[in-house]
Amino acid sequence: MIDPAISACAAYFGIAAEDILGPGRSSRFVQARNAAAYIMRHRDGASYPEIGRRLGRDHTSVMHGIRKCTDAVQADRSLAAFVAAQIARRVYEGPRPAPPPPPPPPPRKWERIVISGAKDSPLVLDEDGYQPCEIIARDGIIHGSRRLAQAINAARLAA
Repeated sequence: MIDPAISACAAYFGIAAEDILGPGRSSRFVQARNAAAYIMRHRDGASYPEIGRRLGRDHTSVMHGIRKCTDAVQADRSLAAFVAAQIARRVYEGPRPAPPPPPPPPPRKWERIVISGAKDSPLVLDEDGYQPCEIIARDGIIHGSRRLAQAINAARLAA
């Protein structure tokens, strides 16, 4: 479905809507494209990336086009009247659909790590000596004793 701003600009400039969306860089196409971007920005409050997606352009091209159209509107009264009428018109197409809900977060991955208490193990440094211990990790991050977690993470980095 073609945006109403694109259809209106195509009619005003006497070109096809496909020319606004196409790759053409003729001054009529570019002026119509810039006017459509200006209307979308001021009528719908659309973001530059959103306008870029509608027009098949990069958001920086949209920003430049809106600046150029602002200058053209100040210089050309008929263009200013057309743009003002389009912004005030706000074509009613029914309520906009609600955006899709965000995807659920991935389930947290819990793992149980058992470390043996061998005397030569650098991982478990306990005040009572080397004891077997069990720790819990979520998403690869050790939870529990800070000192133990630091020792384990240092050993992982060294490996």
